[in-house]
Amino acid sequence: VRNAFLFSPVLANIGCGAINAPKYDSDSNFAKDVRLQLPERLPDVSVSIVKTAESKTLEAFFYSVGSWTTSRVGAHSAVLVRHPQAAFLFDTGLGNNADEQYRGSMPFWLKPFMAYEKHGSAQVLLADEAQKYPIQRIILSHLHWDHASGIKDFPGVEVWTTKEEYEWAMRADAPEGPYIRSQYSGNEIKWRFIQFENVPYENFEQSLDVFRDGSVVLVPLPGHTPGAIGMFVSLRSGKRLFFTGDTTWTLESARLPAHKFWISSLLVDYDKRATEQAVLRVHRLMQEYRQLLIVPTHDDQTQSAVGFFPTFIH
Repeated sequence: VRNAFLFSPVLANIGCGAINAPKYDSDSNFAKDVRLQLPERLPDVSVSIVKTAESKTLEAFFYSVGSWTTSRVGAHSAVLVRHPQAAFLFDTGLGNNADEQYRGSMPFWLKPFMAYEKHGSAQVLLADEAQKYPIQRIILSHLHWDHASGIKDFPGVEVWTTKEEYEWAMRADAPEGPYIRSQYSGNEIKWRFIQFENVPYENFEQSLDVFRDGSVVLVPLPGHTPGAIGMFVSLRSGKRLFFTGDTTWTLESARLPAHKFWISSLLVDYDKRATEQAVLRVHRLMQEYRQLLIVPTHDDQTQSAVGFFPTFIH
């Protein structure tokens, strides 16, 4: 495994530490979906995590109070959701052309931070699966390079993102490295801008119920990037998952709650204050719903517990 940049333990003393979470007196700010009281009435949805690559570094790189002596594997994953109306990906992980994108567009000074070992693109890993359940859309948590790398591996597929994310990613001054424009430029991509509705969902003021049945709900989760989103998936079994993109890189960071390591945050977070608020929002969800499984895109430990493709959770 290629190692991402290993920071000196001396820098540990400069970390941001844990976030001082506010105290919550009641659940009055939660807009609960009554349909989830009878999960057996939900459609037959299944979820699988498709690991396209991994990296290895010190745990402290992932969150500010992590260990400086423990190594940690980070996953680069896509999430495959099979719904009776459509099979889709939430993020793409690293695509067929990831190596070329990395070599040609990643600034040299960022390459040590972004090193990875590739397993296989989602398009390749899902080739047999797609014969029966073709990918009909891609929903992006955000447009950073390790989430959008595989967009063009699925020609003709509708790609969902927020207008805020698209416009920021297309700006000439969008951070080079986190964003690689060749991944999502060109007229061949069928963009669809997510239009959130003023319908509260849990502790979010807006939401979008993708299939209008309570099984897949998108929510705005800006901070890491201007238009980042999260995705709730509720299953017939009563299991419920919340895919949080890069709001945090580990489950521990949301549970504590804690910042990313300060250099990590400086490199990748668009708005540190908004990112902190997003972390607190996820943290509050964890307090309210002890059985809710929070799944950050790069947390290999959490994803391993769910199971990687071809394992599905129902």
